[in-house]
Amino acid sequence: MNPQKRNLTIFLLIFLLVFGAYITNYHASWHFDDYPNIVDNSRIHIKDLGFNTLKETFFRSSDYGQVLNGRLYRPVSMLTFALNWYICADNVLGYHIVNNIIHLLTTLFLFLTILNLFKSPRLKGKYRENEFIIACLSAVLWAANPIQTQAVTYIVQRMASLAAMFYIIGIYFYLKTRLTPPSSKRLLFIAGCLLSFVLALGSKENTVTFPIGVAIIEILFFQNLNDRNVRRKVTAVVMISGVLMAGFLTILYVKGDIDHVLKAYENRMFTLMERLMTEPRIIIYYLSQIFYPIATRFSFVHDIHISTSFFKPWTTLPAIIAIISLMGIGFFQAKKRPILTLGIFFFFVNHMIESTIIPLEPIFEHRNYLPSFFLFCPVAVGLIWLVDYFKKKNAFIHILSVGFIAGVILSFSVGTMIRNKAWATEKTLWEDCIKKAPGMARPYHNLANYHYQKMGKMKEAMAFYERALTKKYLSSKTGHALTLNNMAIILYDYGYYQNSINLFNKALKIKPDYLNAMQNLAHVYVRVGRFSKALEIADNLLSEREKSSDFLQLKGFVLLTAGRFDEAISILKSALDIDPNNIKANLYVGVALSLKGEYRKADAFLKQAHLLSPKEIFVYFARIENSVRSGNRENMGRLLEKLIDLFDKDTIIRSLKRLDKNNIIAPLSQKLLVEAIKTKMPVLANLNLDAGGY
Repeated sequence: MNPQKRNLTIFLLIFLLVFGAYITNYHASWHFDDYPNIVDNSRIHIKDLGFNTLKETFFRSSDYGQVLNGRLYRPVSMLTFALNWYICADNVLGYHIVNNIIHLLTTLFLFLTILNLFKSPRLKGKYRENEFIIACLSAVLWAANPIQTQAVTYIVQRMASLAAMFYIIGIYFYLKTRLTPPSSKRLLFIAGCLLSFVLALGSKENTVTFPIGVAIIEILFFQNLNDRNVRRKVTAVVMISGVLMAGFLTILYVKGDIDHVLKAYENRMFTLMERLMTEPRIIIYYLSQIFYPIATRFSFVHDIHISTSFFKPWTTLPAIIAIISLMGIGFFQAKKRPILTLGIFFFFVNHMIESTIIPLEPIFEHRNYLPSFFLFCPVAVGLIWLVDYFKKKNAFIHILSVGFIAGVILSFSVGTMIRNKAWATEKTLWEDCIKKAPGMARPYHNLANYHYQKMGKMKEAMAFYERALTKKYLSSKTGHALTLNNMAIILYDYGYYQNSINLFNKALKIKPDYLNAMQNLAHVYVRVGRFSKALEIADNLLSEREKSSDFLQLKGFVLLTAGRFDEAISILKSALDIDPNNIKANLYVGVALSLKGEYRKADAFLKQAHLLSPKEIFVYFARIENSVRSGNRENMGRLLEKLIDLFDKDTIIRSLKRLDKNNIIAPLSQKLLVEAIKTKMPVLANLNLDAGGY
């Protein structure tokens, strides 16, 4: 078979493998960080593909529910999410298709990269006719491994998989550069390598290790390590690559402020030293998951005990010794078995960012997506050697060894399918976590928040929140503040306002800078008519972030609800100067202008709010009320027809009941709206406006 047909065949096989292994993930729901980064991040919900619109998606980072406009944040990843939203909005199918395509392309380029490694001076001719099958087996074992599911099926972790894809493409182009004689084609490969590095960095910052990764490949596969001059040059290359990586790391992660990184440990359940002692145990656990990938060993949440000394827990020192030993094996095998050294060094180098000094959460399985690229190369070499050895020695064992390889691939694929089923819904994911990490608070909190609370099952949600308060958070000293905040929201919905205020204050006592709790507390104060307290909170928030469109919008809302329309309009327009796409600010300006009798101006802002959020029922209510107040019965009738067509009766009634005085939606007239809507829905004639709640 000629090389082109052979490559086409393997591409087809890889496609079928990835498609088959991930066939159960296409309808897996949104989870956890998907919400602030994608679903609730209205700034990437683009309506057109204009240059400025696409450029603005580069600056849509989210922190504590606030979008930090003006800060460049993983622009390549955010752009792809924005394009996904433009095409399919919140339908998860489109996102999973893209994520699976990224995984497929990464696998293909991993195969091509390994294949090109065999053309390097150190490996050329060493494996005779087995280069193709070794490259194929290495890529397949990597792609089918269940540990990759968190990077592929968890939608927001496209950041990790996209970054890894560009990383391996960059290495592929580097190899093509080194293997191609000087020519214009070589210049294209150099450009492709540099562009891939930039795109990788734009996807996620952990790819800052790219210069080190390239240096490892250059040293292991293109340099004669027996030559003293070469070793001297190698030392220089390693030092330069290290300096480059340190520079990029300082810019991207540390941002030139070491004290800021160290200060971040104040809110963690561990110190810098404890993290450094704990991570070797986690790295060894990652390796055990990769080479013993039973689906039951994978979880979004792990109950990891922090190492407080080299002997507590006792596995700390052995884990450190094991890592030093593996590094030593890699070093001493560099000349004889460069593929083994590549697998070891590449794995540890690409864990340097997320598994050392930066105060991230200790463990997440998606962090292995990039580091594990070459781990199966020495495994594949060994397996193919075994097959060849017994081919002439013992036909039965030869068949068994081939069957064993096929069985491993099949078991990996089945494990991936099984693991993907855990990601099917919020309920299945967090129940899976509770089963595997029953002592951790996060699964109970998230099951309550993302499943029961969203389903309107508040009693069940409160029960799981209460259980969460009795469990531990691994990474944050203030984790329980989130639980108290969400419990306070439920109490507010049931009308227990003072209890709600008490819980918000408890949350803020644990976490004084909890911005979301401060906003929620301000809304409760509005609900009970304590506008001065609400304004005090809004001003405190603005003292933290003077240019926050969301905080300006909050202050404008308080002023609007207090009847101070002119002040509200001024503040809200300041919010819109910062972010013209702030839905609530447009809504509130429209309501304020309508209450002042400036109906045409009001309609312009309300139309903009509708364009930004066409399925928001309270925007419809505001537009209908403005039409009623202005006497525009034709427009009112048109809007009522659209309202009834878009929302069912129960949703409309439930939403109307939320519009009582001092509400936290907008100061709309419940009575006026009911009178208007019942002209199209006579069932509202007997609506009890005092029913309250929902």
